[in-house]
Amino acid sequence: MRSVRAALLGVVAGAPSSALACAVCGGAQNDESTGVYLAMTGVLSLLPLALMGAVAFWLYRTAEAAERADEAQRVESVPPQVEH
Repeated sequence: MRSVRAALLGVVAGAPSSALACAVCGGAQNDESTGVYLAMTGVLSLLPLALMGAVAFWLYRTAEAAERADEAQRVESVPPQVEH
């Protein structure tokens, strides 16, 4: 039981130093990597929004094209008016 406690204590004691490898935890101390992490955070945050916007725009354009096609078909199917 004592060896399990010692192993667990070693893992817990070693965790803070490994946490410094995380960009959010302060491991990225130089300006170049901090800027890159910030840029990638922006890209990864905005990419899903851009994809959803692109799908919504595509659906809108498809619906508009179908509506125009239906309107053109209705105009073609109306018989010409004959004046007496």
